[in-house]
Amino acid sequence: MLRLVKYLYFPIAVLFAIGIIIKSGEYVSPDFNNGYLSDKSEHFYWFRYALYAHMTAAPLAFFCGLFQFTRLKSSYHKLAGRIYVITILFFAAPSGLIMSFLAIGGLPGVLNFLLLSVCWFFYTLFAYNAAKQGNYRSHARFMIGSYILTNSAILLRIFGYINNNWQLMPGPEGYVVISILSWLPGLLIYEMLFAARLRIQR
Repeated sequence: MLRLVKYLYFPIAVLFAIGIIIKSGEYVSPDFNNGYLSDKSEHFYWFRYALYAHMTAAPLAFFCGLFQFTRLKSSYHKLAGRIYVITILFFAAPSGLIMSFLAIGGLPGVLNFLLLSVCWFFYTLFAYNAAKQGNYRSHARFMIGSYILTNSAILLRIFGYINNNWQLMPGPEGYVVISILSWLPGLLIYEMLFAARLRIQR
């Protein structure tokens, strides 16, 4: 399973991450007539700060996490981990929380991204605290959960690409569904597998 993630998913994720970074350049000179910012012109005077913080910190967290999981024995593992934690706790998760209040899809969209941001913050915080305490098993458990949430941005674009090409669930409701699918099932499956592994070891 880990090899499948490493050799199949990660290369695809890197391509989509680069695409996200290139796409984010459009928000420097925002177009309020089309796309993500089409309904945010009157709020952009404050929304932009969260947007710019998020589109800078989230890709950095993704690549730091990628380095951590592919170079576990590197001497730079701790440095990458510190950058990962700082970018999420102080920038990516708080800005995501702010942005969630203007999420596409009304209240369901708001609640989805709000919950995602809160989970992302606390999984990362718990991973950091576990490492400080020398509990590396717990650190690994929460760091994997945190990185699953970090990858929600990638999976959202992958699912969005599939959805847009095949028109499976059009409109804001479809966006809410794929945004939920980008993180919640993966996190729940991971937690169930972890709990099952603990029961077997006991």
